[in-house]
Amino acid sequence: MITEYDDGTTGVAFVTYFSDGSRRFLYHFPDTPATRPVAPDVAKLGDDVKYFHIMGCSLMAKREFGLEILKLMKKLVERDVKISFDPNIRPELMKDESINQMVQEVMSCCSIFLPGVSELLLISGKETVEDSVKTCFLNPKLEVLVLKNGSEGCTVYTREESISIGVYPTNVKDPTGAGDCFDGAFICGLLEGKDLLYSAKMASAAASLNTAALGPMEGNISRSTVEEITAGQSLS
Repeated sequence: MITEYDDGTTGVAFVTYFSDGSRRFLYHFPDTPATRPVAPDVAKLGDDVKYFHIMGCSLMAKREFGLEILKLMKKLVERDVKISFDPNIRPELMKDESINQMVQEVMSCCSIFLPGVSELLLISGKETVEDSVKTCFLNPKLEVLVLKNGSEGCTVYTREESISIGVYPTNVKDPTGAGDCFDGAFICGLLEGKDLLYSAKMASAAASLNTAALGPMEGNISRSTVEEITAGQSLS
């Protein structure tokens, strides 16, 4: 569902790339129509919603907008919808002390958690990955934790096991958006009934395709290209 507005400007994010591989983001959307609080209408979503994916940058965009996300999350949890969460923490947006409270509220409802290493340590308040993972699984709702580690691959944790995989080799042009594509493909795999290993391979393939093109989520990502990579390439 897309809402159009006749007033205001379009939300924009600018990315600065540094020679050491780091990035800095400049956002123009806190005062745009993109972050206007809109009362969620759960009825319009239908009865076939299985997952509600939340990005931390959306919580951080504007407090009022983040609170609307939490309202919708709570209503969907009542309908047994599973919450997936990528904290996607951007220091440029960490300007409100209430953000941490919103993150913790999402964590309490989260079934699928998809952090990076630094985000995992920050949110858990622990100093090691092992202790952080254990802390996260104290949440009875959490089913799967997927720890994303860029070019080092990812590790999928459940209460019973952990699965580590590498990445599909590619000529990296732009890493921006790779985590978002990873999230989408992983959830897609779960929705299609794929096991965790294959879902992670789908996610890694989508992320690899994304990094091969300049711009966020601009890669040649489709069901056929993802299947081609997972079937024909080895993880490194």
